[in-house]
Amino acid sequence: MQKREGMGNPLQFIPLERYEKNLSSFHPKDQEKITKAIKERLPFNPMRYPMLQGGIPISGVDLIGLRHLKTGVMNAKGGAYVLYRYCKECLANKYYEKSKVRCQFCDGKTEEQIVLFDVNLRSADYK
Repeated sequence: MQKREGMGNPLQFIPLERYEKNLSSFHPKDQEKITKAIKERLPFNPMRYPMLQGGIPISGVDLIGLRHLKTGVMNAKGGAYVLYRYCKECLANKYYEKSKVRCQFCDGKTEEQIVLFDVNLRSADYK
């Protein structure tokens, strides 16, 4: 793996239960494609992808500071999206305070992590 923007430490990905559950609903080839997109695109510039505005409800909590990565999948117009948060950005902007919830594993020191919150078809949001 290449180093990202002069950094020696690679990013660590932390998939949450909802992400893993929803990923398992995709075809195995699509699961591989989504995972590959995350591992290939996010490490070099995790803040490249747009941040969603306002609180995004996930498991009954409105989360602030989520970004989304889009990728294509088979037989789905519009493809899929992955909701994630870059820990370094979250700690710097105190998104955990604005969301009124902190990740259970957050020690406030480990910044080089990406938390994967959810994955779903883009078309699922329009139903």
